[in-house]
Amino acid sequence: MVSSIPVSCADSDCSKSYIEPLHSGLPAIYINDISVCYDRGCCALENQETVVQALDSISCTIYQDQITALIGHNGAGKTTLIRTLTGEQTPTSGVAVIGDRLVTDPYQRMALRRVVSTCGQTNVLCQQLTVMESITLATLSKGFMLESQIDNIKTMMEQLGLADKADVQAFDLSGGQLRKLCCIIALIGDPKIVMLDEPTSGLDPVSRRCLWRIMQERRQGRCIMLCTQFMDEADVLADRKLFLSGGRLVCAGSSLFLKHLFGCCPTIGISLRSSQDAAKLLESIPRVFTFSIELHLLAETVKILEELQRQNGSPVEAFGVSQANLDEIFMRLENFNTMDVVSAIKNRRLASIVSLKSPDDELKLVTSRVDHSLLELRLDYYKANKLQRSFSKTFGSLLVMNLRRQVRSPVQALCRLVMPLVLLAIVFSVAFVERNVIGQFWHKSRSEIIFKPMADYFSMMWRYFVSTDDDSDPWKTVRLTAVVPFSQYYTIQMEIFVLVLLFSVVPVTYMSDPVEDRSSGVRQQMRVMGLDSKIYWLNTFAIHWIQYAVFIVLSAAMCLVWNRYQSLFLLYNVWIPMLLLGSVSNLLSVYCIGALQRTPSYSVLAIYLFFILFILAVLTFVMTNRIAGAVCVWLVPPLAPMMLPFTAMKMAGYGLLFFELSHLGDIPELQKVFLNYPDTIHSLVAMAFHIVLLFGLLILLDNWPTVYSLGQQCCNKDKAADSHQLKQSQKDDDELGVQTEAQRVLKNPRSDQNLLEVRDVEKVYPNGVRAVRGVTFGAMTGEVFGLLGQNGAGKTTLMSAIVGQLAATRGKVEVRQFDGDWMVSQLGTQLGIIGFCPQHDPIFRRITVEEHLTFYSRVRGIPELLVPEQTDRLIRGLGLAEHRFKAAKELSGGNKRRLCLAIALLGCPSIVVIDEASTGVDPENKRAIWKAIRSLAEGGKRTVVVTTHSMEEVEALCGRVGIMDRGGMIGFGTVQQLRSRYGKAYTLEALLPFSADLHETSSRKSVLKAAIQQQFPQAAVLDDVGASVQFQIPTESVASLSDSIRWLADNKTELNVQYFSLHQMSLDQIFVNMIRQHAEAVLSEKDLATGKSDQGGC
Repeated sequence: MVSSIPVSCADSDCSKSYIEPLHSGLPAIYINDISVCYDRGCCALENQETVVQALDSISCTIYQDQITALIGHNGAGKTTLIRTLTGEQTPTSGVAVIGDRLVTDPYQRMALRRVVSTCGQTNVLCQQLTVMESITLATLSKGFMLESQIDNIKTMMEQLGLADKADVQAFDLSGGQLRKLCCIIALIGDPKIVMLDEPTSGLDPVSRRCLWRIMQERRQGRCIMLCTQFMDEADVLADRKLFLSGGRLVCAGSSLFLKHLFGCCPTIGISLRSSQDAAKLLESIPRVFTFSIELHLLAETVKILEELQRQNGSPVEAFGVSQANLDEIFMRLENFNTMDVVSAIKNRRLASIVSLKSPDDELKLVTSRVDHSLLELRLDYYKANKLQRSFSKTFGSLLVMNLRRQVRSPVQALCRLVMPLVLLAIVFSVAFVERNVIGQFWHKSRSEIIFKPMADYFSMMWRYFVSTDDDSDPWKTVRLTAVVPFSQYYTIQMEIFVLVLLFSVVPVTYMSDPVEDRSSGVRQQMRVMGLDSKIYWLNTFAIHWIQYAVFIVLSAAMCLVWNRYQSLFLLYNVWIPMLLLGSVSNLLSVYCIGALQRTPSYSVLAIYLFFILFILAVLTFVMTNRIAGAVCVWLVPPLAPMMLPFTAMKMAGYGLLFFELSHLGDIPELQKVFLNYPDTIHSLVAMAFHIVLLFGLLILLDNWPTVYSLGQQCCNKDKAADSHQLKQSQKDDDELGVQTEAQRVLKNPRSDQNLLEVRDVEKVYPNGVRAVRGVTFGAMTGEVFGLLGQNGAGKTTLMSAIVGQLAATRGKVEVRQFDGDWMVSQLGTQLGIIGFCPQHDPIFRRITVEEHLTFYSRVRGIPELLVPEQTDRLIRGLGLAEHRFKAAKELSGGNKRRLCLAIALLGCPSIVVIDEASTGVDPENKRAIWKAIRSLAEGGKRTVVVTTHSMEEVEALCGRVGIMDRGGMIGFGTVQQLRSRYGKAYTLEALLPFSADLHETSSRKSVLKAAIQQQFPQAAVLDDVGASVQFQIPTESVASLSDSIRWLADNKTELNVQYFSLHQMSLDQIFVNMIRQHAEAVLSEKDLATGKSDQGGC
């Protein structure tokens, strides 16, 4: 127990102007002057240059029944603070108390094991356990029986869509599903304190909302802390936000308090109508734009826009008011000293250091490193788009890239060349020592008595090799009667074992390269950019065969310099066949095994090593049964190359012992016996057969998706389509925005306005799943088009059809060249018209930024004279100049995405397709990437298509948005059009002035609620925390937006409101509502169809 708990911590917060006071709430966590320092070097801690201050005197109180969000830039100290509260990190100074236990005391911390539950930033799961087994293990480790928690577990699994994944191993789950599982594990049991680090990373908006709902339902009686870089998540979910910067607490409070503290203004979004009357206006300004405005001017501005919208021929199609974003505060705090901000808040001069900038100004501040090189590259499109591919240049570029990867990977060089040769040298050295030192002991007379029976054994083995009834040759009838030194027998056995082991281990090390290429997305990216599969495999084989050949040649040289094996027998009968046949067969075997692996894993090596032991066991068995040996050699491809040296070494060894010789060349007719031996013939013929067989198998595995699709189509030609899905596809087109866009594209195909047209595209997989259903839209010249949808909505399939990775079952995807010609998208991708930036960065870990761009430039087919110029422009244009010579593994997540974007822009494509542009990127780099993407579409010569889960990203980038669900398009239009069309309610937030009298605060809230509900009928209270109240007001209750804002402004003093915000629903809320309504409509139609069929059946 803590003898003196600092209860005054809660009260001390109230005196700080940058921390919002709370009138009620039970404190759950006290943090008092916590500091954490890391020693960067081996110098003393007194030297401040060597100390990293992760946390700097943080003091605050975190309350029960609330969700508290920790917000800050990378390195702000969020994760360190959580690790300190969970006891993983010991603070340098200060104390932290949870309940009545001192966290910094290891003995008291033991009592918190059942009270505190955590979910780290990385998924800590056993890959071999199923979902339910992982949950069961976590439940038992927390001290609960599974039966007591099963109802709660099943509820959460159903809410997060894991109910049908209970028996699926973690290895087979997607990244989002793994994240959901980790969150469920953190919430099971009865934890009073729950700490979550990036809980919704990688989740789509619908799944994020489901997880938010679970946390909100379970916050009563608990204290939930979460780290997040999603500002909308902190804004919507968290009751209280703690802003950290430089290891210090900058400010804390509700969203409304922080927005008022930093003077954030509401934003008006305007969507213009594309008409002839507004053509002149549209030429001077973009079609969709936003601007921030001071609160006291908001009512008048809205009034003007309402009047303008009502006029005939007005260019204003829709407008709306959105709330200020917490991201504005986040970006403003980045470039200022923490103490200066805190001091300015105390002295009420915050505006003097934090200027109110427009979003574009903030983007310019963050992306100052992005210069005008992109504009220069965009104007040079014609010359850069003339691609000149050649087999020699592409092969040479890939060869140089693979050589660089090999040279810069010392572990691979160690495993593939150095270690095998070292082991081989050790074996020969040990054999030499044994023969010259130990061997003399075994030549004594006593050894002749002990090992006398071994003479009969070697005689028997030699006769086994000869295996004939013809005893006319004298050397076949010799009886071994001399005594054999034991050291020679032991040495030969050891040499054979090590030789077979080495020739088995070395090939498996080459498996990592193609598996890594496939898992990292490099293989797919090279295909998209036009690299032929034949070039890839031929190049990969050449690199590996050269390394394998070096090992074989050096092994042969080491054997030949050894006195015992100085003979041309091994060279002609073992080493040359191994080089020409065995190495090829082994490499093809490894490639086929690697093609079955989804991710690079050390388990592959373990499996292969186990297979080596199996081979050794089979080899021992084969020596006593020729029929079994022949069967194994033909059925197990890696066994055939091993049989050849195994048989030769055994035959040579027993021959030396049989004839009591010391040189291999002295054995009479050894080559004749070896070539007539059945296992030798089987081994040589089987290797040639396996090469042909494995080559065909590799082609099949490399093109398996295409082969499987064709096979399924042949087997399911007559399979009828689902009539319900066809009806639902027609229903989706009834949506106003979707119907309008479809008419625009279908009535005037190949329009000059568009660079990309998707016309009635449908994709049905061979198993009957309709992934895309009749999607039609056109991406206009000079716009950023956004494609939204939850997981499984069909976005990835549609993107694959756009870039030509998949062929559509029906419909067309066409692109327009710079000269005006149209062509199918697959051909356009090969010709460099489409640039693709996948979700996972297709980069080599040990290759520099400049080398990446040079390599992909040559793969794309850019003329050699233009490669340095275009590479340099992209590096400077995307702010990668200071990272030009850094390896990819040294880049941050944001810089990796910039590199991936630069690769997509090679060849100056007219259409750039980007999948998840800023996933996992911190806000600073996120803004820089957004700025770069927006600059790509400026100038009217390029179209950018973006898929994303981030509504914040959509609002920052996209002019128009298409929302997909269940394969169909269910919403289409500009962001403001979607808000006006589907935003069925307004949100009103009000902040009351602080008062120490709880009764007075409660009375003010009652007056405010009564006045709001009287002015806006059907208004409902969404949240009531501290001094802030949040209402939801249906749109029908707001006759005029400008009148409503004016009424709030006029009654602000009378209602004791310090700050208010009236805004439309967020795009995230609209998206979730649309998905939910569409799901309900599909379910009701299914029920109706089922009912009709039942009636018909009766």
